[in-house]
Amino acid sequence: MSKAIIVLILLLLAYQSKSQTSFTQEVWDSFHKLISLPNKEQVEGFRALKNKCIQQNLIQDSTFTNLLFLYAGAQFAAHKSKEAISTLEEAIEISTKHPKDTPTPYVSKYHFYLGYYQTQVGMFDLAIKHYNKAYNLGITQYNKWQIPSLACQALSNLYYDIQDYERGYHYASLGYKIALQANDYVNLTKSIYTQCINLNELDDMDLPKGKTDSLLILADQYASEYEKVIYYKFLCNVSFKKKKYQDAKLWLLKALAISKKTGLRQELGLIYVDLHDLAYLNGEFPNS
Repeated sequence: MSKAIIVLILLLLAYQSKSQTSFTQEVWDSFHKLISLPNKEQVEGFRALKNKCIQQNLIQDSTFTNLLFLYAGAQFAAHKSKEAISTLEEAIEISTKHPKDTPTPYVSKYHFYLGYYQTQVGMFDLAIKHYNKAYNLGITQYNKWQIPSLACQALSNLYYDIQDYERGYHYASLGYKIALQANDYVNLTKSIYTQCINLNELDDMDLPKGKTDSLLILADQYASEYEKVIYYKFLCNVSFKKKKYQDAKLWLLKALAISKKTGLRQELGLIYVDLHDLAYLNGEFPNS
């Protein structure tokens, strides 16, 4: 082979590499544009971008799997849950086949969201599997999305919903330790809450006052207004269980004040119903 042909081949390879790098950057730039669009347009845009990547043979690295992740999110937001699950499964399958091309924290995130989507359509056994996978992958490397803590919260809530409170408390406590080590006070607050709701359902376990005190202190600074309403309603239920009806009323009034302030109309209706019932138990007469 002549030197001229070798040089030509090297120049061609360099051009292809530069072209591929340029297209990859174009794809990443497109992400920011697409996620700002309405859901329907996002779905159409990500579908078109996916097809373009396939044409360019960009189909195995984190650029493509992240595209699929965002595409799945758009599908889910557009109430296309089955399609979202299928798209995210595709991202995970590609990441598994080419483990060096997609960083582990990304794969951990894919499994977490797949578990979440499956939970929303009642696929609880599969959701548990993927939440556990998200946790196991997430603890192997630093994870900026705090996926291990989030996975533990999700598992705790899921087990709470199916009334397996011991497992629910186990995962809540695991999430608590992870958040505490990371100084992640937002997820620490949520983990304490999931500990509390599971402990409250265990007949042989008393809910420690120190635990609820910690929840309130942290919630004051790190919880959203909606989360505070949920926490106050939970504390109302704790007081109600102990037949401390006046305390239960005070927690409901706190939840009511926030709901009025922030316009949480759905919560308002439920709180008024509970206040009506408590009024009888407290020997009061509800307002007409």
